Amino acid sequence: MILKFNLNQAITLKLSNMIITGNFTSVWDNGSITTPATLDTETGALDINSVEVDDSFDSLVCEHFESSDGELFDVCDYCHDHVLREVQIVRDNGFEATTERCTDPDCENYNED
Repeated sequence: MILKFNLNQAITLKLSNMIITGNFTSVWDNGSITTPATLDTETGALDINSVEVDDSFDSLVCEHFESSDGELFDVCDYCHDHVLREVQIVRDNGFEATTERCTDPDCENYNED
């Protein structure tokens, strides 16, 4: 791609969200279910192909998204449709810690301390 522009003009380029393909896996105490999914890397939103879960699966242990190149992303255990991101938090006593928070601003795990 060749971009031509006048140096006297301000130019703003916005890259589109990067959508990556992979698989969503829910791990249960007695098995797991994997289905194709995509991840919007800008928002952290997952688009998961629906799958029916029967009553033989008891307790959900965890969920994750694995990209086609093998990168793993933990999925929020509150909303189940966004990945988690690491954030640094500082407590009132000055103690610093790293924790994971949801990438969905509407999720209760977004700003929870």
